[in-house]
Amino acid sequence: MTGDPCGPCGRCCRDFVVPLSGLDLWRLVRSQRLAPEDFTVSFPAKEPSAQSFILEPAGPHLLLGLDKRGAFAVGRPCVFLLELDGLSRCGVHADRPVVCRAYPMALTAGAIRRSPDAACPSGAFEGPAAFADWGPVLAEHSLAWEIHGRAAARWNARVHAAGARLPLSLFLALLVDLHDQLALRLGPGWALPPAGTTPGGLDARVARAAAAAEVVLRDRFPGLPETAPGAADAGTPTRSGANGPAR
Repeated sequence: MTGDPCGPCGRCCRDFVVPLSGLDLWRLVRSQRLAPEDFTVSFPAKEPSAQSFILEPAGPHLLLGLDKRGAFAVGRPCVFLLELDGLSRCGVHADRPVVCRAYPMALTAGAIRRSPDAACPSGAFEGPAAFADWGPVLAEHSLAWEIHGRAAARWNARVHAAGARLPLSLFLALLVDLHDQLALRLGPGWALPPAGTTPGGLDARVARAAAAAEVVLRDRFPGLPETAPGAADAGTPTRSGANGPAR
């Protein structure tokens, strides 16, 4: 398929709940000058993951997501979706979340290919994809969720140490502050690798950013356990789990 397969479709902007990483939150807050509550919801995770967080010691585990227009439910349009002359357009395209940037591609068996459960029209994004085109985007995706997982782990330790419920606004403020500090330490374009970066270079960038994040998090939460995030398994759109936001 040639041309623009996304404009006439837009299914991914309606049929999925888009998980939001701390990097996504920071970009939208700083670039779009929006308050987090204008576009962010928290919703129950199907099960605890490396990126889920809690607001009280007994749980439940939550994920951040982009809000929907109207009721927060699968099938409702994304809060940022624009529909013009029969075409679907992202109202924050330059600052869209990392899962939206990477969609519908995934790294499978060493090759970058369209995800098997993609909602895209037949013929769109099919066949092997060049690393030069999608590698940096997928690397940014991995980096964003690695950093988010470290922040969530520190936050969860803080909630357990407090022994009481903490407000969602504090977690959102932590994520924005963390990414402010990473931009100061690593430069404003720290998350997106430049074109031509090799796989080894991508690994080095992730390690550098993770080390910087740990320094910031230790400073913000002194005395709490070191983080040990698991695999970045929350960073894909999902059709389930949207049974009501927990703001």
